[in-house]
Amino acid sequence: MRILESYDLTGSYRAAAELTGVDHHTVKRYTELRNRGGDPTRRRPRAKKIDAFLPKIEELVDRSGGRIGADKVHQKITAMGFQGTDRTTRRAVAAAKASYRAGQRKPARPWIPEPGFWCQWEWAQGPQVRGGGGAEARGGAEDSSGAEATGGRSTWLWCAWLGWSRYRVVLPVPDTEPPTLARCLDTTLRTFGGVPTHALIGPSVPARGCLEAIRICHYYGLTVTAYAPATVPDAVRTVRIADHDLLPVHLPLRPVYHSLAELRESCREFTDEANDEEVIHRLTEERRWLRPLPARPYSPE
Repeated sequence: MRILESYDLTGSYRAAAELTGVDHHTVKRYTELRNRGGDPTRRRPRAKKIDAFLPKIEELVDRSGGRIGADKVHQKITAMGFQGTDRTTRRAVAAAKASYRAGQRKPARPWIPEPGFWCQWEWAQGPQVRGGGGAEARGGAEDSSGAEATGGRSTWLWCAWLGWSRYRVVLPVPDTEPPTLARCLDTTLRTFGGVPTHALIGPSVPARGCLEAIRICHYYGLTVTAYAPATVPDAVRTVRIADHDLLPVHLPLRPVYHSLAELRESCREFTDEANDEEVIHRLTEERRWLRPLPARPYSPE
């Protein structure tokens, strides 16, 4: 207040600075803040390392009903990149728990990826595959009408990824029946190197195979969770995830392939490119948080 009084008295930043023993830039900053209607006596909160992880801490406290310990929270956010001390984490967790118990819960946020927490899988319509007849031998035109004329058949793409490392698996298959789903899930989890906690399943799962899909996931210890994008309003009984964390299922593939083997090779090339060095490094870190796989693949009783 003495700085402002000195400025009001002299009308000069430099004169006020000489009277109060501060830099004239400080006088200018406080004066302009007051003129804008701000409170010059109120200090701005300093940015802290923990700030970026507070939404995750609040989510963990909320999901656990306020029971999670600060040591467990520290393990999780350290794996996510937090470089502060456990003392800082304990303070943040204590504040989040106090807010939770007081009923001051934050608005529902999208799930924030953490190592080993969730994977997501979707079915996507795949390209046509020719029937291996005359047109393929003759090198006919690769379009959908030609595929139908030569006995081409539709395919499906099993698309899966780990939410935190964003490691992707794409498998072309002829159908979406439960036995195919079981093979795809087993291959995917063994490629991941373990089992995460949740399997996020969207509306693409056929209703006729939903119960069997749940049984298959439960065999591997996966909790099946329906999800909706965070932008979908009033999503009932779903977990919301941020749009940028949604599994992209649009692949740069041709509309027609000569064989399923050729399509598999294209999918392998795509995943090799998508799973770059950074993704592989994150997968290595995430594998520490994945649970062991069953020794044998799922087989229906």
